[in-house]
Amino acid sequence: MTESPRRVIIGLGNEFRGDDAAGLAVIDQLRSRSLSGVRLIESDGDPVALMDAWADAESVIVVDAVVSGDAAGKVHIWHDSVPPASQPVRSSSHQLDLADTLALAEALSRSPRGLVVIGIEAAVVETGCSMTPEVVAGVDRAADVAAAICCHPAAIPGRGVLYA
Repeated sequence: MTESPRRVIIGLGNEFRGDDAAGLAVIDQLRSRSLSGVRLIESDGDPVALMDAWADAESVIVVDAVVSGDAAGKVHIWHDSVPPASQPVRSSSHQLDLADTLALAEALSRSPRGLVVIGIEAAVVETGCSMTPEVVAGVDRAADVAAAICCHPAAIPGRGVLYA
């Protein structure tokens, strides 16, 4: 029996809703890299599936599209948290947004350990649209950040850090 990877990167999104596919696109990019001991997961945001995905992990990176009013493609990073409720960041089309899922996980004693949230600022999340060029560029940057954090945990940037 093989031991499950202790590091997990989860990309959230909906491939049929334009920029909301950003988290899934990051996972697709990371599959072509050599990330030994890392489990890569695509998710539609189902809360129970997310809690199962990070259950045994020592560190969890969640990548998702966010909408805060910043420029499309901007990469936001939060360590051990999600954006405070006072910030106007929300997910686009999941059953529960990530903050709600994390609150539920905490209530059920199923919170992820070593959580880093990478948000890619979305512009268009309508059904039938493609990702915008700005978000495609953001996906590239977010994949680089996720790989760097996963391979070098000491390189985790400060909470609320923004990347152009």
